[in-house]
Amino acid sequence: MCGLQQPLGRRLLLLTVLLAQHCADATTSIQPHIVTIILDDWGWANWGYHDRLVNNQQLQKEVQTPVMDALAQHGIVLDRLYVHNVCSPSRSAFVTGRNPRHVNLINRPSDMYDPSLPLDGIWGVPAQMTGIAEKLKSAGYATQHVGKWHLGYASHHQMPSARGYDRFFGYLGGGNDHWTYKINKLSKGSCGRPSLDLWHNGAPATDKVPHHTCGVASQDGCWYEDALFEQQVTGAINDHADLNTTQPLFLTWAPHAVHVPLQPIAAQEAKFDFIDFPSRRKYAAVVNDMDRRIGRVVSTLKRRGLWDTTLLVVMSDNGGPSLVDGGANNYPLRGEKGFNSEGGVRSNAFMAGGFVPEAQRGSVANGLMGIEDFYATFCGVGGVVTLRDAKAAAAGLPPVDSLNMWPYLSGAVEMSPRDLVVVSDGHQPQAVIDRLGYKLIVGETSSKGTTTSTLPNASYVSPSFCFQRHDKHPPYAGACLFNVFADPSESTNIADAHPDVIQRLTKSLEEAQRDTLRRRYGPEPTAHQALTSPACRVSKRKWGGFEGPWIEFS
Repeated sequence: MCGLQQPLGRRLLLLTVLLAQHCADATTSIQPHIVTIILDDWGWANWGYHDRLVNNQQLQKEVQTPVMDALAQHGIVLDRLYVHNVCSPSRSAFVTGRNPRHVNLINRPSDMYDPSLPLDGIWGVPAQMTGIAEKLKSAGYATQHVGKWHLGYASHHQMPSARGYDRFFGYLGGGNDHWTYKINKLSKGSCGRPSLDLWHNGAPATDKVPHHTCGVASQDGCWYEDALFEQQVTGAINDHADLNTTQPLFLTWAPHAVHVPLQPIAAQEAKFDFIDFPSRRKYAAVVNDMDRRIGRVVSTLKRRGLWDTTLLVVMSDNGGPSLVDGGANNYPLRGEKGFNSEGGVRSNAFMAGGFVPEAQRGSVANGLMGIEDFYATFCGVGGVVTLRDAKAAAAGLPPVDSLNMWPYLSGAVEMSPRDLVVVSDGHQPQAVIDRLGYKLIVGETSSKGTTTSTLPNASYVSPSFCFQRHDKHPPYAGACLFNVFADPSESTNIADAHPDVIQRLTKSLEEAQRDTLRRRYGPEPTAHQALTSPACRVSKRKWGGFEGPWIEFS
């Protein structure tokens, strides 16, 4: 039964996937170590593997990622992994196994709160949803998260320790300073002054507070934040290996890089002084820096004897920001972070490690995959008994959307089980992509129509609308249809030539819009209100000026 060939009919395809999953579960005798690296704002063209495919000499000179190139060439490239166009919704999908529309569609400060609203009235992943670390922990895994959280922390029920992680070292919000660990302009300070944001397990990392002279202009004797994170990751691997146990490890590493502010180590930036444009130079430096850190962590896994049973996943949470101070490039994809063109939602991604079947090494998986699918995939290889989220069901929340991709990625079946990817803006689904490559977009989407190998540059200041305004409501007059398999730059709107496709995908989009989780939160405090907000008071009184959970302590 496990040797069935792939059938052509849809129902037979589903049956084959289920049979292949049964076979895989029956024959896998080990639980792999699962190490996931989620880079922040990594642009499509800022990976040397992609630059060589398009033979772009300028990018090949600027983009230096030899470690990740080699890992991908001996692993599985996930060529059609789709994510949300900004950070938190993507990470929420990864953790909960739900499409972003079923968990969280917006980035917001954690001090939005209204206790009269359902689901606690706070922003972030609902406390009633079961996370991937909880699932894997139920199957015997040791669990650890290092780096960016950005899933909500107003309540201690939203913290990593409540999500199944045995250990945590990282920052709670959307971004902070690489050298001072103070929250940056993208993460509003709630107390009228910069707050510190760095935690170790259940308390602020007070022992890591840098001296007052530390900063991008004064780096001597200071800890670069991604160096701290690498140290924690390496320590987690060494500690686990020292236990000399068969217990599997689930480790999520979410570096600060390559998110703004771009503050590379000075010597690292000097390696790219041939790049005249400042943000592009800094971006190239931090990408190369992360490549080197990943290489050292992989070397540790090999040296400690864990690599042969490790499944390593590397991906980006969204496309790169190509604004002047963003530094990224998504060539040849249209657009960037924050928009639903391909440059915002198609992610760099690959799998590597000794757990990847030998026959699949060096392959490219062209089938559709959503970031939410890692949940079921990890549960499948990790021996989790059921995907059902009883806690969420009791709260009336949407079920898990995730599909187990392992039968497809391991070569047991020829086609991805995912037929459709749903892509949302900050309010509701805006686009759908089917397994034939057709992508329907309604409403407005933005970013420059022209993509070059030298973005950003001085003439590229801000995004502009690349499509005419069109109706967000049926029948979507003026909607855009592309075949992104044949036209990754989304340069030719083929809607007029394919009314049947428009009609078919419109139904899928409307279904996705109807079942979107409509959440409400409290209002974002004004600057004056923030000075006396409960979040501010608790930060000062309990956490010593660090960001932290506050609802239970206010």
